Amino acid sequence: MSRTGMSRARQTRRSEIAIAFLFWVTAAGAIVGAALLAPVFADPVDLSGIAAARGTIATGAALWTLNNFGFVFIALFAWPVLAPVAPFAARAYLTTRVIEAGVMMLGVMALLTIPDRAAAGDGAGVALLHAVSEVSLDAGMLPPSVSRACSSRHRSCATGSCRAGSPGSASSPMPWCWRPGSWPGPAGSGSAPATPGSSSWSR
Repeated sequence: MSRTGMSRARQTRRSEIAIAFLFWVTAAGAIVGAALLAPVFADPVDLSGIAAARGTIATGAALWTLNNFGFVFIALFAWPVLAPVAPFAARAYLTTRVIEAGVMMLGVMALLTIPDRAAAGDGAGVALLHAVSEVSLDAGMLPPSVSRACSSRHRSCATGSCRAGSPGSASSPMPWCWRPGSWPGPAGSGSAPATPGSSSWSR
C-alpha cells in the first residue's frame, strides 16, 4: 500500500472511531436528559414545582444540546468516509443532520423559557412551550417520555394498568401498559396483529 493510501486508511479509521464515540455520547445525552426532565413535567399543573426545577431543566437542556451538536459532528466525521465514494450521500447526510439539530435546538430553547413562565403563573404558556419542546426533541427519534412511569396519557387502552417491577413501573426506562389481547412488543413496533386471548406489555 502506498504512503497516500496508508494515510487515508488511518484517517478513515480515526473518523470511524470518532463516529462510534459520538453515537454513544449523543445517546447518553438524550437518555439522561429525558430522564431528568420527565419527573419535572409529570404534573403539568404544578407550576411552582416546575419553576423550582430550573436547575434540573437547565441540566436537561444542556444534555440535549450535547446530543444535538453530536449529530452534526457525526456527519462531519462521516464526510471523509462518505465523500470519496458517495459525494451526494455525504452532502445529504450532513445537511439533514444540521437541519435535525436546528429543529431540536428549538425544543431546547423552549425548555429554557419554561421556568420563567411557570414562575409567572402562565399555565397556558408552560403547556405550549412544553409541547413545542416535545415535538422538536422528538425529531431525534427518542421520545422525551423516557423514564416516565406509566401514566394516564399512555394508558389509552380500556383496561390499562401498571404493575410494580414490570415494564410500566418507575424502575422501567419506558412507559408500558398491560393491554390484554395484544401481541408482545411495544406499540408501533411492527409486531403481528392482536389475537383473541393473547396479552402483553405494550406502549
